[in-house]
Amino acid sequence: MMQVDVKKGEPLPFEHGACAGKGVCGKCKIRVVAGRLPVVEAESRLLTKREQAGGIRLACCHGLSPEDLRIEVEEADASFQIVGNACRQYRSGGDTGFAVAVDIGTTTVALNVIHLQTGRVEKEALFLNPQRRFGADVLSRVDAARTVGLDALQKPLLACIERELRHVSNIKRMTVCGNPVMTHLFMGVDPASIGQAPYRCAVKTYRELDAGKLFEHLEGFVVQVLPPISGYVGSDVLMDLYETRLEDGLLVDLGTNGELALARNGQIWVSSAACGPAFEGGSLSCGSGACAGAVDQVWYEKGWRFHTIGGGEAKSVCGSGYISWLAAAVQEGFIDESGRLETDLALNGEIRLTQNDVRAFQMAKGALAAAIEVLCVRAGTRVADLKTIQIAGGFGRHLAGDDLLALGFFSQASERALEMTGNVALQGAVRFAIKQDLETVENIVKTAEPVLMATDPLFLEAFVNHMGFGKSVHIDRNS
Repeated sequence: MMQVDVKKGEPLPFEHGACAGKGVCGKCKIRVVAGRLPVVEAESRLLTKREQAGGIRLACCHGLSPEDLRIEVEEADASFQIVGNACRQYRSGGDTGFAVAVDIGTTTVALNVIHLQTGRVEKEALFLNPQRRFGADVLSRVDAARTVGLDALQKPLLACIERELRHVSNIKRMTVCGNPVMTHLFMGVDPASIGQAPYRCAVKTYRELDAGKLFEHLEGFVVQVLPPISGYVGSDVLMDLYETRLEDGLLVDLGTNGELALARNGQIWVSSAACGPAFEGGSLSCGSGACAGAVDQVWYEKGWRFHTIGGGEAKSVCGSGYISWLAAAVQEGFIDESGRLETDLALNGEIRLTQNDVRAFQMAKGALAAAIEVLCVRAGTRVADLKTIQIAGGFGRHLAGDDLLALGFFSQASERALEMTGNVALQGAVRFAIKQDLETVENIVKTAEPVLMATDPLFLEAFVNHMGFGKSVHIDRNS
């Protein structure tokens, strides 16, 4: 924890929670150490009496500080668990100097510095996306770009990247991937057209930018921004496909956004599902990111047992913890096939699983499983027949395959088909930064067929079928 002095009339420093500062999620907790901050109506609903008495407040419920205060805030960057690049050595491209690869996620950013002559990853930096203070999902970022301006989102991100490169010289190029909203904000391009139908990107193609026009103190190299596949499937999925060379299988990039790719008989179908922050714990009552003190695994053994990140006292539950908790609750009969929970489940005095948590998770899981089902219909196959299901993304790296199957993410799939591949988008960005084979990348974009779930007539039926935790009913392939 870190203590901060706030003068009278100054805004309170905080990170927005899942509600983007609307005062309804209860995530932006601070503790008043010195001074007085009155409890407002939203806090009386979202905070326990014990928290209120202990000086806990929700920063977004207060505007400017009414008096001089000393507050305590979480140092999230120091404890947040972010998955980087599992590969440290690549085949050299024969060039000299250094290349930089950046994967910009909605929640996290991963950066690698590669020695081009040796192909070795010389430096890795993993940090939280500073834009998260404007909300947990891409739509909140689109809205923030409209209300507070592009600079407020672009400049902090560029500053964080520049900070990690301040001691790196002789940079030849930087390769950047991410979802469409993230890459638009990186370039300083208004993402408004992505946030509404027909969900089109203002920048649809590969771009090369002068580093000196983006960064304050970096110059002399080209910044290569990889192209999106569509307005709702970004260059992070493009790099997933580039790195894995997916054939006759499914790739699911799990994170704040659920993005999908299905390859069969030389064709590729891609889409995304509106999962929101539920999978990463952001929209759940005791949810948090994967930081110290977060429960990351739950099981039932004559009572609830759990493990926390860092092994200390349980303070919250991260996404993998919720998934394992839900899976155990379903298997032990605490949650029925419809998702009904008889009574709240408690790990300790304050950490609980509520009916609202279960419903929020069902919405996210139903959307993702339905999108998978629709892609399979398009490809003329079934989930049960898929030989390979790759779970990509930093969040997916921490999940257990049997938990995903128990909750019905992949209808009747074999656990043998599941493979947790980690951050392959970053791996792909590193490989492209070395090889520079743009033609291969552009061919993937041309081959991939985007499927918009919002307008697909099969999606709603599939969504309803996949909401529960029992055996899913498959949609009619001939409809």
